[in-house]
Amino acid sequence: MPILPRNRGNEGYAARLDKEELPQPHKIDSDFAKTIITERMVRGWTRKDLAQKAFLSEAVISDYETGKAIKNTNEMNKIQRAFQRYPKVPGSLKNMETRTK
Repeated sequence: MPILPRNRGNEGYAARLDKEELPQPHKIDSDFAKTIITERMVRGWTRKDLAQKAFLSEAVISDYETGKAIKNTNEMNKIQRAFQRYPKVPGSLKNMETRTK
């Protein structure tokens, strides 16, 4: 079987791709992460509770709360809808603030 010469035209392209800065995926901002934590705590929910109510995994909720998650509109909408379906108990934020002092 004859040895075919390597196609050197693609090597240069691959090397250029490695050197170029590719756009980084957008991660969520810290304000959104803090809002999730606050809203969850006001309701007295664990990450598992929120995950079940939002139909997401607990790992996804953890990634959002720690700021490691990449923006995903579908997941963000599910979290928002979970909070809308289960509104805060009136005065629960005041109770939480007095407990943390």
